[in-house]
Amino acid sequence: MAVPVACEPALPPDNELWDVRAAARFLKRSVSWVYHRAEDGTLPVKRLGGWGLRFVPGELRAWVDRGAPGRRG
Repeated sequence: MAVPVACEPALPPDNELWDVRAAARFLKRSVSWVYHRAEDGTLPVKRLGGWGLRFVPGELRAWVDRGAPGRRG
């Protein structure tokens, strides 16, 4: 009998801004970790009118490619 495997939702396309949950999935971190790293300036983030955080996928990918301080692989 096959055991069903839970699938992670696909990431949004790279031509859209990602929300905190999408960034967390990409970085394989918790949502709270992403919030903390966005607030302390570790992650490249865009603020939308003071009410939300969004991430440019290319900037997150470049951050990871540079060595992503504090990112576990």
